Amino acid sequence: MWFEKMKRAITRGIDTIEELERVEREESEALVAAEALGYTPSAPATPPLLDDDFVLLWDAIYPEV
Repeated sequence: MWFEKMKRAITRGIDTIEELERVEREESEALVAAEALGYTPSAPATPPLLDDDFVLLWDAIYPEV
């Protein structure tokens, strides 16, 4: 769970956990408000941050990590 939270922070360019939590709270409130109006948002279309073979490449270059 912590890893996923950090990925979201990095993706959004957020530097602190407090700021990430504030952004997540605002998004959650906006989602609740939209659902109250009958709007059902679709999942955002975001490109993957890393290629599928990134882990394989990373392990080959930095096996000790």
